[in-house]
Amino acid sequence: MSSKKTKAPIEETPIADETTPEIQEVREQSRKETISKLWRNAKNELARIAGDCEGLEQLVSDKQWQCKILEQQRDAADDYYDQAVREEGEAAARVTRENARLEISRGTPAEAERSTILQSLLAALDDAKVDHEKARAARDEAHRRASLISILEEEISEAQTQLVRLNCEQREMEAIKDEQHRAYGIATKDEIRDKIDDLKARRNEALQVAELAEKEISELQRSIPEELRQWKDLRDQLLLSHGVKDVPETMTPTEKILRGYLDFCNILGMYGPRARHRINQDRQALAQIIELPESYIACMMGHSFKASVWRSKVIRDAFGREKEIMTNNQIEAVQALLEDEKPFRRAPDNSLSSWFASPSQGPI
Repeated sequence: MSSKKTKAPIEETPIADETTPEIQEVREQSRKETISKLWRNAKNELARIAGDCEGLEQLVSDKQWQCKILEQQRDAADDYYDQAVREEGEAAARVTRENARLEISRGTPAEAERSTILQSLLAALDDAKVDHEKARAARDEAHRRASLISILEEEISEAQTQLVRLNCEQREMEAIKDEQHRAYGIATKDEIRDKIDDLKARRNEALQVAELAEKEISELQRSIPEELRQWKDLRDQLLLSHGVKDVPETMTPTEKILRGYLDFCNILGMYGPRARHRINQDRQALAQIIELPESYIACMMGHSFKASVWRSKVIRDAFGREKEIMTNNQIEAVQALLEDEKPFRRAPDNSLSSWFASPSQGPI
């Protein structure tokens, strides 16, 4: 007897919907991380560019200083050489003149003195020639070093060109950084918007579920008297434990009027001081709209806007916390009338009293 092998059912791995909130959140995080990384890269690149610009500016400053020193040394060597040439020429002229005086004084007592002076002038001329040679050598060396100025100027020009390029690159990188910063803000805004939309959708779904549950609860509560009419004790027990707890009450027409007037007084107290000038200007038009005498409106507005009729009052809210409100005699009188009117409220027809008012029926 052959037995057939049955294949075990293959469990299918559910494919994640790309539109799920989890996938969307991962996408948003990945998007923001990418933008943040681009922003950091742009910031680091700007720091590098700033460092390169600082180094090039220092390099240009150093080379310009070197050019200035070389020019000063060259000019000083030229001046020194020119002065040495002049001094040599002057020394040679003095020797020539003294030599002529010596020739004139030969055979006289002044010959020996002129000969001594001539020897001194010849020594000075030799020193001037030596200084001339030194000045020539110094001038040649200074001009040789000054030949580097053209090379330094080329390097300065190249560095300045790089600075211009780096400045352009810096402006472009600044624009990229600002663009990524803006993109991060837009991504954050979109993320918050999507979360709010998601929460709103979840809230609406929850409200729909809650509304459906409220309807079902209300139907079941209304069915208690009918379903348990044969068991009065059980009906009453269930109504007390799971029936309608708070019976809504309908305000009387007088209470509605008083509440409206109370709201009107509170609005006057809150916005009256800022609207007084405009209302005074348009008093006649306002009287025509609400069909009241202008004098009555003037009296009502003037009384409501007087600072003397308003006073602060400390009350306690439902949690026992103290807070300060503004009130006056009108508002307190209306509040007292509202309290007097509450006993005259009536319950709606679908209250518990309607359930107990109907006579119990016999068994099914």
